[in-house]
Amino acid sequence: MTEREELQREYLEGVRARVRTLESLKKDIASKFPEAFEEVRRISHKISGSAGVFGFPELSSLAGAVEKSSDEELPGKLEQMLKSLKAASEAPAVQSSPERDMLKAKFDAFLLTALQAGKPFSVCFVRYEILSPSMSTQENLDGLANYFREALPAFLTKSDVVGRLDASSFLALLPYADLARAGTLIDKLIDDVMKTRFESAGGAFLEVKISAGLCEVKKDMTFSQAIDQSFSQSERAARLGGNCVMGSHIAEGSQKSVNILVADDDEMITSFVQRRLDQRKYKILTAPGGVQAMDIASREEIGLFVLDIQMPGMNGLEILERIRKMPKHAKTPVLMLTALGNETDIERAFAAGANDYLVKPFSPVELQARIRRLIGS
Repeated sequence: MTEREELQREYLEGVRARVRTLESLKKDIASKFPEAFEEVRRISHKISGSAGVFGFPELSSLAGAVEKSSDEELPGKLEQMLKSLKAASEAPAVQSSPERDMLKAKFDAFLLTALQAGKPFSVCFVRYEILSPSMSTQENLDGLANYFREALPAFLTKSDVVGRLDASSFLALLPYADLARAGTLIDKLIDDVMKTRFESAGGAFLEVKISAGLCEVKKDMTFSQAIDQSFSQSERAARLGGNCVMGSHIAEGSQKSVNILVADDDEMITSFVQRRLDQRKYKILTAPGGVQAMDIASREEIGLFVLDIQMPGMNGLEILERIRKMPKHAKTPVLMLTALGNETDIERAFAAGANDYLVKPFSPVELQARIRRLIGS
């Protein structure tokens, strides 16, 4: 049995255990227990993230559909996934793809040349996701794959090797790069992703999130172990909201983050800002109104204010005028994020001390770019 087949065999053993768990949850799903729906989605999320890596992209797609389905749709989609999971766990392992075989051969070669020479060797697992389920088609994923196939080598060195693992992930082999160096290179890729405007096959805008994980290759480590460890680190990145890279050299909460206070009475906006920003770099504080915003501003060191104008009680312009009178926030950057887009409102905001002004609805990429510019990161 090849290492690839052994890897798939071990994965399918885990699939069988998950099938048993999912089967046991069906009764609770039928009884409409919220905890059962949550557990099914949690398990489906794990399958969605890992199945394609181990050579089962169809399982990854089905699990993703279960995870994102409504409570009404979930029982039917769960049955479809269970049927395929059972079939896969009883079927022989699938053949390796040529690209994965190439990566395996390069990995084995680098293991000898880099480590025997006393040089570091890192592996990076790069996952990308289209945030709108309706836009996450094979055609759009293939379009993103073309971007990553060109972009990844541009941010790496000539000795590095890149290959596509499945519909939504790439693996980069970085001989002679330690984790810190590899993280710096991948951070540049992530910055480019966040600045790039991706379009679907039909011309619509695609919201894309990237989660990357790093693994330092040790002596006697296998290719499958390197994939597994770097994939686990990409899961850490995803849990932090994505658009970042994680590795074993980065402890949870080890990096100092910048506080961003978002004052908006629309919780959908505050939630959106939280999802779109790298939570290693930014800690998002939220306030539904002016009074709460001023309370936070008085207690916390804020690196950036994001203020809506139209809020109950104290509006965004009043908040802006008050924080400019606070010595510690007299020069703190302020971005107005509002539906009011006429010249009078914009002039009033800048006259009160705003540094930037963005009108709703806004481009997520533009929001990220302006925040990075204002904070200087």
